[in-house]
Amino acid sequence: MLICVWNIPIQADNINECDDVQQACGSNADCFNTAGSYFCQCKDGFENKYETPNFTGAHGFCIDINECNKNPTICGRLAHCKNQMGSYMCSCSYGYDTNATNSTTMNCKEKDECEEAATKGEKICGDQGTCRNVDGKYWCECANGYSNYGNKQTPCSRLNCDGFSAGKGPALKLLTATEQVLSPRPLTDSQSVTRLLGTLERSILLIGPQLKGNSTNMGTTETDVQIKVQRGKTRPTGPVHLTSGNASLSTDWETAAGTGKYPGFAMAALLSYKKLEGSVNGSFEELEEKGSPETSFQVFSKVVSVVVSNPFTQNLSRSVSITLRHLQDTEESPGLLYMCAYWKESGAWSTDGCFQQQSNKTHTVCVCNHLSSFAVLMALYPIEPSFELELVTKIGLGISLLCLALSIFTFKFCRSIQGTRTTIHLHLCICLFMADLFFLAGISQVKPEAGCRFVAAMLHFFFLAVFTWMLLEGVQLYRMVVLVFNATIRPLYMYVTGYGTPLVIVLISAVSRPNGYGTEHQAFTVTAVAQMCILGLMWVFGAFLFQEGTAVMAYIFTILNSLQGTLIFIMHCLLSKQVREEYALLLSCICTPQKRYSDFSSTNPSSSQSQGSRSGQHTGESPI
Repeated sequence: MLICVWNIPIQADNINECDDVQQACGSNADCFNTAGSYFCQCKDGFENKYETPNFTGAHGFCIDINECNKNPTICGRLAHCKNQMGSYMCSCSYGYDTNATNSTTMNCKEKDECEEAATKGEKICGDQGTCRNVDGKYWCECANGYSNYGNKQTPCSRLNCDGFSAGKGPALKLLTATEQVLSPRPLTDSQSVTRLLGTLERSILLIGPQLKGNSTNMGTTETDVQIKVQRGKTRPTGPVHLTSGNASLSTDWETAAGTGKYPGFAMAALLSYKKLEGSVNGSFEELEEKGSPETSFQVFSKVVSVVVSNPFTQNLSRSVSITLRHLQDTEESPGLLYMCAYWKESGAWSTDGCFQQQSNKTHTVCVCNHLSSFAVLMALYPIEPSFELELVTKIGLGISLLCLALSIFTFKFCRSIQGTRTTIHLHLCICLFMADLFFLAGISQVKPEAGCRFVAAMLHFFFLAVFTWMLLEGVQLYRMVVLVFNATIRPLYMYVTGYGTPLVIVLISAVSRPNGYGTEHQAFTVTAVAQMCILGLMWVFGAFLFQEGTAVMAYIFTILNSLQGTLIFIMHCLLSKQVREEYALLLSCICTPQKRYSDFSSTNPSSSQSQGSRSGQHTGESPI
């Protein structure tokens, strides 16, 4: 027979993984197909988090490049840089302008406001003021008998020694106008907030010195302000303390007046915004760049502005102290810290020049060497796991797994204790064994992401199954007490309830929130606190973990819950008389030495047979 073998090469079709670029590389990367594989490259304005230029979806992803932080001079000396997703935008500083159409290539030139106003026929310095153009701005020089009260960009007005009260005139109109701006809806962008803060600060500089009294308090539904003024031929000295709304300021008149030309008065004001924190609770770009990616921030006090007549407040010789009331009474903890921050003209929070002097659950004292608008930020950090708690957990879970294995063996093969309750205990131990095993083996494995999510889903399922089987035991105990003679539960109903209910919950969770399983540090989904009580007293200790000073409670909770399997083995096996008798019988069978062959051969057959029959009468089959 002739057999012909044809060596025909088989060519496999190459799969183009880039057909679904969103799934392969993400929306911020380009996908390049290769023979049998593919690779991704980040688009302009993005970079791979793990720095390699070429990567696959399983080993990298693209994050935005903050061009403003990487190159602070990217927009030039006369422009501000604002980072955007995948790009950045330049805007000329106040007093400068550009004809460029590309927002990333600014060529800002000084704007001559005096010439523009003259061309339009406007008198920006008033009838008795002369406009002088300076670098990036303009100044108004007032004639004798007129003043702009230290605010160089304010039109000159006639001096009125009597002044006016806070209950009428420009002071009240200013706060009323602010109320009209903030009341309909919160400001939606940071630049609007910057303009509002700047306008109010400049207006208070103009209005404050004209108030009659030395101390004035005003308030609306949106703002509270206290203004203090000292007048005289010599510079005022001594401390000054201001209180407005939920904040207070401590400084001195030397800081308020400054060291420049003295205009005959000094002013200090503290302005508190009652609802502005919602509009600025998201501009943390600079802080996020400096901190870790896992850190989150939140404005945790009212926003306040400090205004003084001193025109040079960027580098004070004496620091000012600002006390801010927290929005909620919360103590600092290892994962929660309070930060003192100020609002930059670029429209973001920064901590430069400010630090926290002290803090408690209700107030934070900030010390700053410059003046602006301030607030307390709450920084939430990921809590690093305690090595001691991890060690206790691993040792406890190791012992628990051993005890659970013995319990499963006992409940499965010990026939003398078989029944509905033993079946419940058996599946409770199986679920707890699997949950502890997944927890011990996979809780710290966050890569790959799919594996992390699988571990989290299994933990969710098996812990819910533990809760459900504990609930079934409660139902069975109730039936034993109330029904007495009809306490059994059909196995099919138990299996459907014990495993079906957790499965439905996990499926609903996975469908409704597919990214909810797994974190950067732990592959675990936190279940409802209300379910703690189902597992008995030991889980109740978990409620104390959300209170202050819980180190002792954390150890108690960890020890008790890591030893659940041990406690089940002790309670339901070692303390059961039936089980102990079966253990003793099993051990006697294992430990009793067998007779040697020579011993049997030295006896006659009849005696051996009779002896064997007698031993058979007294030695039954072990039920275990």
